Amino acid sequence: MRADVAAVRAAQAEGGAILACPAYPIYRYSWLRDGAFCAVALDAGGDRDASRSFHRWAAARVLASELPMRRAIEAVAVGHEPGPNDYLACRFTEAGAAPTGDGWGSFQMDGPGLWLWALERHVHVVGGPSRLDRDLHRAAALSAEYISAMWRRPSYDAWEEHEDRLASSTLAACLAGLLAANRLDHEPDGAQAAVDGMRTELAARAGRVGYLPRADADDAVDASILWCGPLLGAFHSSDATWTATLARVEAELLGPGSGVYRYTADTFYGGGQWPVLTASYGLACLERDGPGDRGRAESAMAWIEDQRDSQGRLPEQSSENALAPEHTAEWESRWGPLATPLTWSHAMAVLLQAALAQPDVRRA
Repeated sequence: MRADVAAVRAAQAEGGAILACPAYPIYRYSWLRDGAFCAVALDAGGDRDASRSFHRWAAARVLASELPMRRAIEAVAVGHEPGPNDYLACRFTEAGAAPTGDGWGSFQMDGPGLWLWALERHVHVVGGPSRLDRDLHRAAALSAEYISAMWRRPSYDAWEEHEDRLASSTLAACLAGLLAANRLDHEPDGAQAAVDGMRTELAARAGRVGYLPRADADDAVDASILWCGPLLGAFHSSDATWTATLARVEAELLGPGSGVYRYTADTFYGGGQWPVLTASYGLACLERDGPGDRGRAESAMAWIEDQRDSQGRLPEQSSENALAPEHTAEWESRWGPLATPLTWSHAMAVLLQAALAQPDVRRA
């Protein structure tokens, strides 16, 4: 575990940003989503100072975006659509600048939700909300208000795709963020209505098809839904919907050696199996805690270990057993070799290692 914690630390800039992959130009950004999981991993690995540094960096990004976020909140309050630039960006440069003019969409609602979820977990580790400074409290309150107003808006999903849909994993992230804000004593007006609305929407989706689908009007099985269970708190491990959802992931996306694919139509770098998702599956198995589930989690961890290169680095995905290998070359010609090391891969490995080290896991 220490090596993976060190890999996350190696990707952290002096100001607290955690870069997705410092060696990969396209990923030299700090995402709120990826960084949230990385901060949780730092806490799990015992590096609370590094986790706090990220949270302070994220809070500064939220507060620097207060004007456009306020414009969005005010527009929604009077029944208008927010302006095209009235949102909190999903990723920032090491220096804290939001991306501009790169043609890559930056409106993602999972980011602020996951940041609040990670912040509350950090607070749980360090001793309560009183340990937060003024800026962290202000940023948490603003993020919760923003989520309460904006959660129904379609936005890019975890894979930076489908900007016209509302992904189930995004809903779960927003739900987790508001529940965390409540525990941090930052529940804005309308938060309970938003929580109820998210739960109703997730239940309706599952009721329509019998499992939790990728998005509204999109019934595909996508492994990002692995976060929608006990990890983020949208469903309990024994919930029938969650049981059916996890079974669909196993039937459609669990590949050779226990590595997990994103979705069956994936062609990105050939559509390989992802360490991030394989660790998420291992955590879900431990939470389900049925016959053979610990063995499945151990197999997931073994698969992740097999993906390390000679320096112990984990990639974004594995090229072996790819779903669409004929597409690998086009991505390599566009962006270069696979992103390695992917910081998020190391972070999720930490979380699975920490969970496996516990005899009875109820919180990953």
